[in-house]
Amino acid sequence: MNDQLESTTPRRGRGRPRKVRPAAEAPASNPVAPLVTDRRGAAKIINKSESTVKRLEKTDPLWPKPFVVGAYETNYLISSVHEYVLRKAREAQNA
Repeated sequence: MNDQLESTTPRRGRGRPRKVRPAAEAPASNPVAPLVTDRRGAAKIINKSESTVKRLEKTDPLWPKPFVVGAYETNYLISSVHEYVLRKAREAQNA
């Protein structure tokens, strides 16, 4: 009888033991990275707000040109946003 009690998991205090949650499954990884992002995604890439991205669209000639996929959403190629950030970083280092 004592052997059976020792082989079970220890109890934490009085009452019944806590439920053990099953391990969460890892989400399926997408082998292909996205090529396009919207204004919000571009803002996250440059670590600024969406209104800053809108301002860059109007005032900065080096900012990548957006294109439309669908009815209203403004999209950018992620690679062109990365190129913009690298170009600005090089300009800052050379100045």
